[in-house]
Amino acid sequence: MLKLLSTKAELEEALEKTRLFPDFIIAHQIIENKLHDRFSEAKMTVLSYKNSDGINLWIVVRESVPFILLACRVEDKFDRNVLFEVFDEFAKMFPQVYEKEATVMGHEIIINLYEEWHKKTFPLLTNSRYPNYLYYSTEEQKQKFLEVDIKLPEGYQFSEVNFENDDIEKICSTWAHATDGDMEIFRAKLRNMPYSLIRDRNNSLVAYEMLEMSSLFNHQYVDPKHRGKGLGNIVERDLAKKCIKVGIPPCKTVLITNKNVVKSTERSPFWTRWDYEEKPVVPCILLACRVEDKFDQNVLFEVFDEFAKMFPQVYKKVMGHEIIINLYEEWHKKTFPLITNSRCPNYLYYSTEEQKQKFLEVDIKLPEGYQFSEVNFENDDIEKICSTWAHAKDGDMEIFRAKLQNMPYSLIRDRNNSLVAYEMLEMSSLFNHQYVDPKHRGKGLGNIVERDLAKKCIK
Repeated sequence: MLKLLSTKAELEEALEKTRLFPDFIIAHQIIENKLHDRFSEAKMTVLSYKNSDGINLWIVVRESVPFILLACRVEDKFDRNVLFEVFDEFAKMFPQVYEKEATVMGHEIIINLYEEWHKKTFPLLTNSRYPNYLYYSTEEQKQKFLEVDIKLPEGYQFSEVNFENDDIEKICSTWAHATDGDMEIFRAKLRNMPYSLIRDRNNSLVAYEMLEMSSLFNHQYVDPKHRGKGLGNIVERDLAKKCIKVGIPPCKTVLITNKNVVKSTERSPFWTRWDYEEKPVVPCILLACRVEDKFDQNVLFEVFDEFAKMFPQVYKKVMGHEIIINLYEEWHKKTFPLITNSRCPNYLYYSTEEQKQKFLEVDIKLPEGYQFSEVNFENDDIEKICSTWAHAKDGDMEIFRAKLQNMPYSLIRDRNNSLVAYEMLEMSSLFNHQYVDPKHRGKGLGNIVERDLAKKCIK
């Protein structure tokens, strides 16, 4: 069923068939990059499946750092059972992709089917889902990019990557998802694909943006000391110009949860969101990981049933790692069909013994005019703290009072004795509600209350 596209003629035919944008924009660019040998280090393999109606599903796979792209039109329909056979065939052809943590990308409809197959086929692997919007530039918007006059603030200049010094290391170190082997991937991206880079008058790297192997805009970064000067917009526009001049259409994904970037992108005259029937299409990224503890699903559901009978009043917030939450949510939908769940995925960070010692040894210095202080339970301190909690509701005043009376916290006042920064603990001892008054931001007070609170907790 799956056809491996290995010859130049087959890839050129696939390139023509994927000219429908934005549906196939990512697949098309990967195929074009492969044909032009723009990113040979990525070693991408292209496959296609055509159903009885002549509809194509394009699958692109990278084996070294496992990545799978599933590309089809939103309106395309595939027989579920046949599609699962296609996925079975793919898994037999590329078993090594499922031996490591793999990234899978596609629009939400095809990803839903893939994830259902994946759970059935690999019960020891679980997926974390990251929904995005996809933005691209129309022909008119490409022309706007080309016409825009880019002016750098005084003291900054566009520059090139120096492959002989530590530029690559610095760029890789600012990538939040960096893993072993990423240094060479970054080196390959920057050698083979367009990028934009700015240095300051000291020749230090201060802002940059590059392309992913799929030609998606990737890793826009501005040094915190140089933010607020428009450098992020500048590198994006400069990169877009470079891409358009070599025939690469500007295209990027933005996490739906990154609301500020979503808003600014949708206001921009340079970007168009991928919509279908006037609704946004949601490309999803799945990250797979291996699970450890195993529970019999039916027995676990009986445990949840017993708990619900013991505590019928508690069904509001539930927390756990994704594997157990997936099972809980399945039980919850079956047991409480009139109640829906909103999922807020997080990462959890903790300090090792060595890191605890670092916290204890760090010398905390407050900027001039600020001092550590205590909560005054007699005035309006509690009310002020509660008012800055985005999720505050009736009854929270007393919860905040109890937290601050019974658990460690850190609090800073200015020379007028006004509350300007604080952080406390949740009842679970998770660090909670770090807040810095907007008028006092940019002075490191957030880091200071966090470190002060960590010291108190460790002691």
